[in-house]
Amino acid sequence: MIDFHTHIYPDKLAGRLMHDLADSYYWGHFSDGTQNGLLASMDEAGIDYCVTHPVVTRPDQFDSINRFAREQQETGRLIPFGGIHPDCEDIPGKLRLLKSQGFPGIKLHPDWQGMFIDDPRMISLIREALALDLIVMVHSGYDGAFPDVSRCTPGRALHLLQQLENPGHETRKLVLAHSGAHLQYDDVKRYLLGTNVYFDISLSHMYIPDEEFLTILHKHGAKKLLFATDSPYADQKDSVRAIKKRPLSPEDYVLITEGNARRLLHIKSC
Repeated sequence: MIDFHTHIYPDKLAGRLMHDLADSYYWGHFSDGTQNGLLASMDEAGIDYCVTHPVVTRPDQFDSINRFAREQQETGRLIPFGGIHPDCEDIPGKLRLLKSQGFPGIKLHPDWQGMFIDDPRMISLIREALALDLIVMVHSGYDGAFPDVSRCTPGRALHLLQQLENPGHETRKLVLAHSGAHLQYDDVKRYLLGTNVYFDISLSHMYIPDEEFLTILHKHGAKKLLFATDSPYADQKDSVRAIKKRPLSPEDYVLITEGNARRLLHIKSC
């Protein structure tokens, strides 16, 4: 089982961040936000690999955040993405550096980075990353820390997709988190179902009942859904139990929980 959306922080910062972020803006935390905490949570939940996502909120954080991310590669079970800010200098060079360092993709968070997803700078960055065959993970929908604005709505995400080159029959290596857009599921159904983009399904078990989840699955396609939790902001054990209870065919269950992620991340089956 592969969890495609998790976060960890340096030990010296994790405690404060869990209080300032998880407890203040979200709904608490379910591990301590550290690398060891995530590995312990994975063991309890029966998860084999986790993709970790850093968020670069200022261009000057590029080196330090990605240095911490690279250290996670040594675990053999954590697959870190690189972090980059759309206002970084020399975007093409930085993306090539991240790829050379073994990162399979990058994480963007429009709200924390203060930029709409269809801003020309975001579009240019995403176009460059996809051209390098990097996966691009984007926070999409509501974020509790920004209750008055959502910088990646389904409508804006569709506008982004319209600006990118047509990849042909192959789904773009672009992932919209939280089932297309957290807590904006009516607009997900209106604008994004069936488009050439992946959804991770983090937090879906908390907000999307089976009937609505099956609508997303059937109209978007099981081959474009990725199991994810958003740990430490959700309990990995609960997320695993929830996906096992969904009325999925065995084939769709395997695709969602590991098959699609293995293909994207080039992880061989055992």
